[in-house]
Amino acid sequence: MNLDQIVAIDIHTHAWKSALAVDDAPNEQQEAMGRYFRYQPQHTTVPQMADMYRKLKMAFVVFTVTFVAGVVVVPATLIVPARLWLAC
Repeated sequence: MNLDQIVAIDIHTHAWKSALAVDDAPNEQQEAMGRYFRYQPQHTTVPQMADMYRKLKMAFVVFTVTFVAGVVVVPATLIVPARLWLAC
C-alpha cells in the first residue's frame, strides 16, 4: 500500500462473507437486514473488499461479524489469512 496515494480511510466495515464461501447466496439474516435497510444484500469477502477499496485509492478497517442471532457468520480466524493476502 502506498500511503501517498490514499485519499481516504473507511474506518468501520464488516466482513459478512467468508473468503471460503464466495459463491454462497445471502443467508436469511442478511436478506432480512437488506429488507430492513432497503438495500439488496451484496456482501463481499475481504479480498473482494480490498480490490474495491484499492481501485478507490482508499484504505479500510474491517471487522468480522462473528455471531448474528447465535449463528457463526464469519469466524475471526479467517481474517488472519486475509490480512496475509493483503500484505502481498
